[in-house]
Amino acid sequence: MVAIALLFVGIEKIVSGIINKESREWSRAFSIGVGVIAHTISISIMVSPLFGLRLAGLIIGIALLIIGIEMIIAGISGRRQQFVPTSGSKA
Repeated sequence: MVAIALLFVGIEKIVSGIINKESREWSRAFSIGVGVIAHTISISIMVSPLFGLRLAGLIIGIALLIIGIEMIIAGISGRRQQFVPTSGSKA
């Protein structure tokens, strides 16, 4: 499912970068580059689902590492972290 979603996102980014003449040149190039990367990753995941699993693990690991570093820095500096609720509902 993720591979198919990435495939469509990649195609959309490539087409958007080519068609959208109103954006700046660097923005269009960036959109096309992201589209090519998404398309390449989607094909790689379709060929080898284990690659997709490893990639997801790597991304989650990097995110957790960054969160941990932020918490350590907050602890060393002695400042309080504010956690903003993501839910719009109030009790």
